[in-house]
Amino acid sequence: MQHSVVATNGAELRSRRAAAQRTGRKNGPPARSARSTRNTYRASTAITILILILLSAPLVYTWSTAALKEYRERKREVAQLQHQLATLKKENERLKKQRDALFTDEEIEKLARERFGLVKPGEKAYVVIMNDREENDGR
Repeated sequence: MQHSVVATNGAELRSRRAAAQRTGRKNGPPARSARSTRNTYRASTAITILILILLSAPLVYTWSTAALKEYRERKREVAQLQHQLATLKKENERLKKQRDALFTDEEIEKLARERFGLVKPGEKAYVVIMNDREENDGR
């Protein structure tokens, strides 16, 4: 019986040696299974990703808050500039109409009479002189 124990022990040793040669290990605990190694890798990868997300969250929040503030300021600025543009377009149209009116004979005559006191031949011009007290009273 002793011999069978030795034979069993010998067979067991040969089996261990063959397994060690296949895995590249000599002595020590048996090699992990591929499934166990894969699960460990997945768990460490998931933890690493979770840590990266947690560390980057404040940066993303800060960036997005600053970007949102910048966007709102630019939007307000665009609205203000659009309003200013509309006002200037109206003013431009008014000035174009005024310019076009200045080239008519009636407008030229009106300006010559009002600003320069000119009269047509045969007309008499009168100048009304008011004293200071009448100007202040509005009479």
